[in-house]
Amino acid sequence: MVANFISTDYGWLHSPDGEERDILEKWYSHEDHVLVFDNATPHLKRADDALSARKMPKGPSATWGVLQTIKDANGNIVLGPDGKLLKEKIPMAKVRLPNGNPQSLYFPDGHPKAGFFKGMAQILVEHGYVNAPKLHAECKNFKCSTDSGGVCCCCQLMYIQPDFVNVNFDVILLKFHCELNFIEQCWGFVKRLYRMKDQSSSEEVLECNVIESLDAIPMESMRRFAMRSARFIDAYQKGLNGTQAAWAIKKYCGHHVLPQTILDEFDFTPAGMR
Repeated sequence: MVANFISTDYGWLHSPDGEERDILEKWYSHEDHVLVFDNATPHLKRADDALSARKMPKGPSATWGVLQTIKDANGNIVLGPDGKLLKEKIPMAKVRLPNGNPQSLYFPDGHPKAGFFKGMAQILVEHGYVNAPKLHAECKNFKCSTDSGGVCCCCQLMYIQPDFVNVNFDVILLKFHCELNFIEQCWGFVKRLYRMKDQSSSEEVLECNVIESLDAIPMESMRRFAMRSARFIDAYQKGLNGTQAAWAIKKYCGHHVLPQTILDEFDFTPAGMR
């Protein structure tokens, strides 16, 4: 299986030395990043200890935690006697205080409630929100007032903290609209190159062929595919349906966006294009 991120500025996402992880944080921390995913179940997966204010209790809790599927030493999922997945609770990741110091969401050793989850109120007090204990855990149905400035409930306050907001924003595309994600066109380009290579039963050769095919796609082609996806987005924003968008993009292939009067042109197109 091959998975990757792609950018029209840098191409395939990798570190200069090809070995590093956390690439965005180490090599591109000077930029804000929007991560776009297809609407597929695997793309909705988060790290087991990822920060989330959902379902956090307001006060201390000895039992609250993040559920993680148990795996054996070989990475295989462990099932219980009833055939269901076995799960265990793990701590949620640490955050940072306004001064940059790390903050654990659990009381430390030596505390009367050592190991307990602190609760949203205490976490927010440590962030400087001294009135947090007086707030509700969350607004009814989580419908916060737009006039509250984000201080109506503990949950909303947690959501606006930098570690929960983060600099990387995720966008999940609509289902069945691969034309909106130009990486799909890049995959198609790579697959065509891969099929042109000699067949082999060697895993090492096949892996080498994949890497060579990935590296062979020109940056110019990546940007051309990205522009095509941008035109589809622009067409949908202007009210066109799929058939109309495909027709308009072909007609205005030399333009960055479609004209504002594009809908007027369909008064003169065949009925099947409406």
